[in-house]
Amino acid sequence: MAGRWRLLVAPFAYFFHSRVPHGRQKIGWVLGYVLPVLGLAAAAHGGLGGLLPAALMVAAVYTAYEFGYLVNDTLSIEREAQPTLRLPRATRDALRRHLALALVARLGIAGVLLALLLWIQGPALAAAVLGWAALWPLFALYNRWRGRITIALHFMLIGLRCTLPIIAAAPALEPGLTAPLLLLYALPNTLEGAWKPRYGLTAWRDFAGGAHRFRVVWSAAMAAAGLALVWARPSEAAWLFLGASLYYLLFRGGAGLLRSPQPLAVASAAQAVPPDGPAPAGRSRGGEAVDH
Repeated sequence: MAGRWRLLVAPFAYFFHSRVPHGRQKIGWVLGYVLPVLGLAAAAHGGLGGLLPAALMVAAVYTAYEFGYLVNDTLSIEREAQPTLRLPRATRDALRRHLALALVARLGIAGVLLALLLWIQGPALAAAVLGWAALWPLFALYNRWRGRITIALHFMLIGLRCTLPIIAAAPALEPGLTAPLLLLYALPNTLEGAWKPRYGLTAWRDFAGGAHRFRVVWSAAMAAAGLALVWARPSEAAWLFLGASLYYLLFRGGAGLLRSPQPLAVASAAQAVPPDGPAPAGRSRGGEAVDH
C-alpha cells in the first residue's frame, strides 16, 4: 500500500506512473513541454530570474492535473463503454477509496507553492492564480462530460498548462509571448486527442498520415509562418515564435529517429502509442508526452 500512498500524495508520482511510465516518454515530456515552457518563461521575464516562478507554477499546475487524472482513472472510466485502463483493478479500487486524501494533500501542496509565488511576484500574480483555480472546474467537466465538447475542454486545459508558468514568470508580459506554446503544443496536442474513435473524426488522422508525420508537418508549417512573421513584422514575439517553432521542428523530426516504422496511433486524449512495443497489461501506452 505504500506505493499507492505515494501515488495519492507525492507530486508528479501519479503523472509519471500513469502518463509517462517509460524513460523515453519522460524525456519527451521534458523536451516537449518543460524546456520550452522554462525557456519562454525566461525570455518573457528577461532573464533566468523567471525560471523559479515558472517551475513553481509547473508544479502547482500538476497538483490539479494529477487529481484530475486520478478521478478520470478511478471514477470516470466506470461510465465508459470502452475505457482506457491504466491501473489494475485492485489499485484502482484502493485509490478511489482515498481520493479525499489526494484532494487535501494536493490542495495543501498547491497552497504552499502559490504562497511562494505570491511572495516572489506579489499581487501581480493574481491572474495566474485565477487561471490555476480554473483548472479544477475544467477538469471536473472534462471528466464528467462526454462528446465533442471535451475537445474544447482539452484545449483549454493544455492551454492553461502551457501559459500559466510563463504568466507566473512575467505577470505583465506581452500577450503574444504565450502564442508559441498554444500553437506549437496545445493545438496540435488537442487535434491528436480528437482522433479518438469516440469523436468520429478518425478520417482526419488518416488524412494526416499518423501522429508523427502530423507533428513534423505542423511544426514545419509553424516555422514557415514564423519566418514570414519575422520578415513582415519583426518583434520580440515574432522572433520567439520563430525560435520555438524551429526547436519543435527539430524535436519532432528527431523523435522520428527513435520510433519504429509503424505510424503512431493516439490511444487517448492524454496519450499516444509509443514506438517501443506493447504496453503493460491493464495500462494504455503513452507517447511523446501527449497528455492533457
